[in-house]
Amino acid sequence: MKKLIFLLSFCYLFGIEDSFATHSMGGEIFVTHVSGSQYKLNVRFWRFSSGAIAPSTFDVITRSIASSSNFYFHSILSLDSSKVISPNYAEEYYYSSLITFPFLNERYRIITSTCCRNLNILNLGGIGSSAHHFAVTTEFSPSAVGSSNSSPRFLLPPEPFAPVNQPYIHGPFAFDPDGDSLTFRLEVSQTMGYMYGYLINIPTFIPIYQVNNTPYSFDAQTGTFFWLPNTLGSHQLTYAVDEWRNGTKIGSVMRDIQISVINNSVNTNPPTILLNGNPLTGFTLPSIQIQAGSPFTLNLDITDPDPTTKSFLFTGPVFQGPSAAVASTTTTSTGISAVINWTPSLSMISPVPHQMHIKYREVTPLYTFSRDIPVMLQVSSIVAGLEQSQVDDIAFDAYLNEAGLLQMSLRLPSAKDINIMAYDVQGRKLAKFAEGTMTKGQHQFISDKLTAHQGLIILKAVDGKGWQKTLKLIKP
Repeated sequence: MKKLIFLLSFCYLFGIEDSFATHSMGGEIFVTHVSGSQYKLNVRFWRFSSGAIAPSTFDVITRSIASSSNFYFHSILSLDSSKVISPNYAEEYYYSSLITFPFLNERYRIITSTCCRNLNILNLGGIGSSAHHFAVTTEFSPSAVGSSNSSPRFLLPPEPFAPVNQPYIHGPFAFDPDGDSLTFRLEVSQTMGYMYGYLINIPTFIPIYQVNNTPYSFDAQTGTFFWLPNTLGSHQLTYAVDEWRNGTKIGSVMRDIQISVINNSVNTNPPTILLNGNPLTGFTLPSIQIQAGSPFTLNLDITDPDPTTKSFLFTGPVFQGPSAAVASTTTTSTGISAVINWTPSLSMISPVPHQMHIKYREVTPLYTFSRDIPVMLQVSSIVAGLEQSQVDDIAFDAYLNEAGLLQMSLRLPSAKDINIMAYDVQGRKLAKFAEGTMTKGQHQFISDKLTAHQGLIILKAVDGKGWQKTLKLIKP
């Protein structure tokens, strides 16, 4: 009881007294393909630490969207793990269960809900917000365009605190293990409907940026949300990532998060951010044109005199694989800086920019603040210092992506017979990924054929006319 009274007083003093009543702070559902028709349902749930205890299980309803087979089934997800994401404030819980979809070519709507949201969320009707359930939905196609599918997932957790009158920048960095295209959109927060298994929009919902008409922007390409809050209290932000394959939308995942805007006596100065000497201001994502095969250096300098513990987190495919970018950091009494070096391989040439995601984090005695810095890197086909004949050669690269799957890229100057095989250190064949004639141009592969293997894996690509390339991968 003493702890609860202390926390209530603590939150009142710092402008987040509206965070109390029950416990639900947000969450999301995503689906992972296991094998055949078996999939894993996953729920990630965020709970207010001093509210009601987290549920031991989560109920999930999966309903067919097609009118020809209108049915639903019920799944109970068990608790896998939990962790603190903000001391004395927020905790994260993972739930999962294996399921089998009865019709792989169907499209499904998957929903979950639990009582209740916290009290006095400003853009959900104020004090009455605790009457609403936390609820999210995912749309999912088990088999899309003839192959298995996993839903996209958000790799970065939400940031629960935003200093008042300072920019709040959150980039969730969604990733799709199948390599499908992703776009983002803002959504309306939902609650349980009047019929079992259905959700409805919260009638009192208004967009987060309409609370006192605060400046904001939202990038549909990366999901990065820019906001300048000017009102103390809790706000709810809901958005979705849409999954596209061959120009067709095949699914979506909704994320629902609670953000507390606070007054903090330690973190009082917004940081000054320089990218290669240029200030990062306003609500525009930095985009840089670079050349494949040429070294690229990004200098990131942050001046921030607040007495906080400062650090960086570097994420994204740019920091993975044999051609991974390498970052080094230096901390001073007035800030932190990073030097990032990357030489993109020819296989990274793409009309779609690569995202280099950098999270700047500050830790104070009471709060952890962060600011996400997504940098869009457009890798050009014009390569400085290389003859055109070298540019036109076969380019092959591979790495293990965030989902533990093998991701390969192959560029051919003309149609060729290509074989791509994987071997263990004793020369035994583990898997075959390509065999036969492949057309000119860029080819992308994502495969789960190596999920059962560990240790050193040798990947070999040959064209039958003398060209070959061997890569060595370590699979934990």
